Amino acid sequence: MPVKYFILTNNPMVLEKYGDEKDVRFFDLDFKGIIEKGSEMISENYKLLTHPLSGSIKPMATRYKSMLFQKKPLDKPDTWSVKLISSALQSLDKFEDQSYKHTKQNLEDFSLVDYTLIASAISSAEMR
Repeated sequence: MPVKYFILTNNPMVLEKYGDEKDVRFFDLDFKGIIEKGSEMISENYKLLTHPLSGSIKPMATRYKSMLFQKKPLDKPDTWSVKLISSALQSLDKFEDQSYKHTKQNLEDFSLVDYTLIASAISSAEMR
């Protein structure tokens, strides 16, 4: 049976591509803000299904991030999810936000990279 999930994102392309057919929770936040929103979801007992720092782009170099969460909350916070998001937040503190330096084309490229990563995760989740 496929995993039931929702997409947490700050990427307009993900909202545009999946907004009509999937449960997309879009927030107009910067990279760190969407990771922090993911931390809030975990504190509300949602299980993280994708790594918050997936891809090979340095944290804080891009503006966009999309993550999958299990749709039905658990009875208590998932230990693995808590550790993973906490580690991601600690990692972010090591990097300077560089997303403001990007051109429109750079941002479109980063948006496409994030979309591609989450599309692959969605495909995997739906095959489980």
